[in-house]
This record gives sequence, structure tokens and C-alpha cells, in this order.
Amino acid sequence: MESVSDLREARDYLDKLFRYANAPIIVWDPHYRITRFNRAFEQLTGYAAEEVLGQDLSLLFPESARAASLEAIARATQGEHWDSVEITVLRKDGQERVALWNSANVYAEDGATVVATIAQGVDISRRKRAETDLRETRDYLDKLFRYANAPIIVWDPLYRITRFNHAFEQLTGYAAEEVLGQDLSLLFPESEREASLAAIERASEGEQWESVEITIRREDGRERVALWNSANVFAEDGVTVLATIAQGVDITARKEAEALVTYMAHYDQLTGLPNRTLFQDRVDHALARAERDERPVALIFVDLDNFKNVNDTLGHDTGDLLLQYMAGRLRRCVRREDSLARLGGDEFTILVEDYEYLRDVVTVAEKVVQAMVRPFHLNGYELSLSLSMGISVYPENGRDRHALLKHADTAMYSAKESGRNTYRFFAPEMNARMVRRLQLENSLRRALDRDELALHYLPQFELGSRRIIGLEALLRWNTPHGGLMSPEEFIPIAEETGLILPIGEWVLREACRQGRAWHEAGLTNLRVAVNLSPRQFRQRNLARVVASVLDQCGLDPRFLELEITETLIMEDAQANIATLQELKEMGVRVAVDDFGTGYSSLAYLKRFPIDQLKIDRAFVRDIHTNPEDAAIVGAILALARTLQFDALAEGVENESQRTFLWERGCELGQGFLFGPPMPGDQVVDHLVSHGVPLRAAVH
Repeated sequence: MESVSDLREARDYLDKLFRYANAPIIVWDPHYRITRFNRAFEQLTGYAAEEVLGQDLSLLFPESARAASLEAIARATQGEHWDSVEITVLRKDGQERVALWNSANVYAEDGATVVATIAQGVDISRRKRAETDLRETRDYLDKLFRYANAPIIVWDPLYRITRFNHAFEQLTGYAAEEVLGQDLSLLFPESEREASLAAIERASEGEQWESVEITIRREDGRERVALWNSANVFAEDGVTVLATIAQGVDITARKEAEALVTYMAHYDQLTGLPNRTLFQDRVDHALARAERDERPVALIFVDLDNFKNVNDTLGHDTGDLLLQYMAGRLRRCVRREDSLARLGGDEFTILVEDYEYLRDVVTVAEKVVQAMVRPFHLNGYELSLSLSMGISVYPENGRDRHALLKHADTAMYSAKESGRNTYRFFAPEMNARMVRRLQLENSLRRALDRDELALHYLPQFELGSRRIIGLEALLRWNTPHGGLMSPEEFIPIAEETGLILPIGEWVLREACRQGRAWHEAGLTNLRVAVNLSPRQFRQRNLARVVASVLDQCGLDPRFLELEITETLIMEDAQANIATLQELKEMGVRVAVDDFGTGYSSLAYLKRFPIDQLKIDRAFVRDIHTNPEDAAIVGAILALARTLQFDALAEGVENESQRTFLWERGCELGQGFLFGPPMPGDQVVDHLVSHGVPLRAAVH
């Protein structure tokens, strides 16, 4: 038998264990009255001993769970002990704590009668909250995965697809059953498969990767570009990758927009050809390769001749259409390895690489010339145009892009001077001509402001009476350093640069002013004749400009005669008839200059509201010795009489020419026989001093 002292020690040990155990312990009797509990239970419930000892056990349970908790305890305590019963405890402050309880019954000496039940708990409130949070999180993540707008996909370490959401189905066009378990590479275009997998492998070596751009091949074959972010899912060891989850953003529209911006930055919108920016980049790369491999490179500069005339007469829509057709023809002329570009306006360039002989470059240029033989049929018009080309070669004509372009441009102008619709290779002496041309252009731009332009007047006479009927205004340029310059040298520059418009208006105004001055001096019947350049005549507001000048100068319109060339008048006959009719209705006379050098249609000629045909000096020079010239002049005079036009012969320089023309019915003429061109303020004195009779009336 155990001694009384041993029993006392055991009870003391159990009492201390009860009091100071970290786990909450509670004891109740068979009637569920609380008989004892320890300090840890006080901390769990917030109750002091005197508040609950003797109270019913149900005091500790939330009202909503009271009956269920007591029933669970009753079932659990039917045996000798019970384990892991989860019961919610209601604290004194109203908070609820969940504990997992183990209990045992204490029996009387008979071993059958339960005298008390002792229960020990473990507070699992935090774990329960974590489980609830985890369950809610999983539910949230599942819904997020399923219904997210962004495509999400999961694959295992072997790149097998294990899961993806509805947005991914929309992105790829695949249903889940079609791809689950399939290799991830199924989703990539074949041409990018290896590169895409390599990119994913590199990116997923860390815990996560961001902004990897990968192209997805849809089930229907179309491609979409997405920007992907992903993260690896690790096992508990924190090292082993169990899966990879990736979320994408479809950036196809953005990529297409970027591609469009890039295209617009590097390609001409009208023709679809590379533009100046892209062409310059290609030239630089070609020259770098040429220097490395010691290979030649050629640059062909192509410029349409008189393209502005098309825009001015037929409108920019027709001009744009012509450029598109021109680009198409040029494409068929170049080799596959060549680069064709449009620099702007009517300027094109061809970069020729990897050729063996210079003849290969010539072949390309000759193909381009031949492409222009056929006329263009545009908007009901048939246009026959020419072009001029300049060619520079690396390294002979330059070792960088700027030098090659400059020298090709110089050679192109040489081709224009050589008759157009041809090509020229750059030669150093061309530079001197281009430098002079540039100097002339710059000086010409300032000529009006510097009052360097002047008009000289060539008298026009009746061949029979030798009476003066009018004067033709001829433009001269008093250059700052070169003296008086003939218009044959600077007018083509003015025409090409557009300076002819302000210069031409100045000529018109100055001639009308001088005509008015002669009238005020008593020479009331003199006409003044002014040549119109092609660009002037094509102005849509020509009639308004002429009317304004006449009004400002106070000159009667019938004393102004405008001269246009035969070639110009036939370019767009129908439109020109309307322009000429406007001028005629104002009372202005119209003369066709250099008649006989073009190819006038008689059907149109009789419809033109013109007053005079001017016989070109080329037919007058040898008229009394050359039967062919005499026959041509006779035909022109017969035509003029039939159509009731005046006829005036140019270049009458001797008496035999005057007599020959007069005898054959030509009434009017001009030339050095009657006097040279002279300044306006010298005209009257010159005529009087030479005994020239002034006509009393105008025909």
C-alpha cells in the first residue's frame, strides 16, 4: 500500500500540474456544473474562478452553438475518455475561441460511477482562422483564375499544360479538352517555337519573370502577340518547381499600331516604297559592307521631267496617281537585290549592290528609260513623260552617302541638260556647272528685291510701211558681277524653281506700266507684247492676275498682247481654250509664238481664240535661199489668212527677208532690221532719230 505521505505528494504534484499547465484544463461534475479550472483556462475564457465555479457548463458556449456543444460532449463522454472534439468557447468579453478538447472521466471506487470529467484543450482559433482564410483565398483564386479578363495558363516542369482560364480560351481559340496535357509548344508558331521555348526557359530560371513577349498561334492559324508575367510554384523545400503560372496581356493591337508607325516612318504612304529615312539607312549599311568586302555600290537618282506641269494642269490627284504608276514601273526595272525608294515629290533613287560590271548598272538605267516609252493613261488623259537620271559610284565618286547623293543629283541635272529621258554618270567637271547653277539660283532669288531685272523692248513693224505697231518686252538680268545676262541662261532656272511666277508678274506689270507711259507721252496706239512662261500660263488664276495688273497700271486691255508657245498651247488643248477665252473676253490679244516648230492640230487650232501666229525665226533666216523654209512660211501664211489670224515674222534682219515676206503676204515682222531691243525710255528717241514713222491707228 502506498503511504499517506506518498499520496499527499502525488496530490500536490497533480495540483501544481493542474494549476500551472500551459494548456487550459476544466473539470465538471455529472450534472455539467463547473467544479474547477486552471489559470490557462482563465486566460482562454477571460473568467475568474469565482465567476464560473458551480455554474452550468453551457455558460461557456455561444448561445447559437450551446445545444450542439452539450450534445457533442454528452456523446463523447459516454466512454472512458474522448479525443479531439472541436468546441467553440465564448469568452467573457464576447469573443469566440475554438479549442480542440481531449477529456477523460473520473470514476468512483466501483469503477462505473462517473464522479467528474476533466478536459484539456488546445486553442486552435488561429489555425481555424488560417484554414478559413485559406479556404476563402482558394475560392477567391479559383474564381479569379476562372473569370479574370487576362489570359492565365499553368504548366508543369515538363511544359505540359495543366490548366488555363476562359480568357486564355478566347486568346487561343482552344477549348480545355484540346490542350490539357499537351506540350506548351503547341501554342507557338512553328517558325518561333524553339525561340519561344528558349525565352520561357531563360525567363523562368528565377522565382518569377516579367514582360516576356511571346507570339501565340491560335487554333485558326492567326497569330496574337502577348506580354507575359509568370511565377514558379515551389514545393515545401522551396527549391523544387511544381508548376509555372503565367498571366498575359494581349498586345496585338499595340504591336500592329507600332508596326504601322514604324511603316509610316520608313515607307512612303503614296507609293509604298521606302522613304528617305529608310533609304539613307540602307545606303549606310551598303557602304559599310562595300568597304568591308571591297565591293562596288552605285546610286541612281531618278527625276521626272516637268512633273509639276501635271499637278498644275491636271490636279494633284492625277499627279499622285502618276507617281503610283511610276513606282510600279520602276519596281519592274530593278533587280531583287536592289533598293528602290521615293525621296519625295517626283524624285526616286535606286541603290545597286553586288554587281560585277558597271554594265549591270547601265542595264538597270536603260530599263528605266525604256519603261517611260509607253504613255500613262490616267483619269482619261494620255500622258507621255520623260525622266532624267544621274549615277554616282562608290568609291570613285564618294565614300559616304552625302557625297554619292550629291554627285548623283549633279549628274541628273547634266542628263536634263543633255535632252532628258537619259542618264549620265557623274564626272568632276559637272560640279563646277552645278556650283554655278546654285549661285545663279541664289542670286536670282534676290534679283527682284535688288532691282536687278530690266526690260528691253524689240519693235514690231508693218513690213510694207515700216510703221511701228508695238514692242515685245524682253527680260534682262543685270547680275551683280557678271553684267547683263540673257534670259536663255536664267529663265530655265526660274521655271524649275518656281521663281518664274513672281518674276513673270513683275515683267507683266512693268511692261504694262511702260505701255501706259508711252500712251501718256502721245504714242497712244502702241501695243506691248509679253511672253508667258509655261508655269505662268498654267496658273488657275491667270486671268485674275492679268486683270489686276491692267487695272493697277491703267492700261487698256486691247493694247496688251500675251505670247504663248505652240507646244504649250497644245499640251492640254481643251483646258487651254477656256483660259484663252477668259483673256479674250477681257479684250487682251493672244499670239502663238514660235509657230511651225510644234505639231498643232488644225482641228484645235481653229477653235483657239487667238489673234496672231508668230513665224519662228528658224524659217525666216534662209527664207530667200531655202525652198523648204519658203514653203513652210507660205503654208503658215495661208493658214493664218484662212483662220483670219495676223501673221508676224520673227528674226527679220535684212532687206531681202523683208521683201520676200512682204511679197508673199506677210504684213508684220520684228527683228534687228528695225532696231535692236532697247530700254523703254530710249524707244521714242531711237525711233525718231532713225526716221521710223509711228502708225496712227491699230489694226
